[in-house]
Amino acid sequence: MADERQSKSRLEWQESKRLKIQGASVINRLINHTLADEDLMSTSQVNAARILLNKVMPDLKSVEVTGEGGGLIKIDTQITFKGRGKDD
Repeated sequence: MADERQSKSRLEWQESKRLKIQGASVINRLINHTLADEDLMSTSQVNAARILLNKVMPDLKSVEVTGEGGGLIKIDTQITFKGRGKDD
């Protein structure tokens, strides 16, 4: 049972690494396309690359965090300054 879980975990890890490597390849191809003097990719290839990247990398979207009932959230912070003098 434990071997089965380890095997499944290893397969999931390998799959995530494979997707990241493929994502890096897609990003490199898009960068080369962007920097080239002439088109290296067709419109459909660029769209396909975007779809693949959305599966590998999350979109950066703004997120609003609110408190209960949409209210404010109280945040307490503490800052400690440490001097750089020879007495510190």
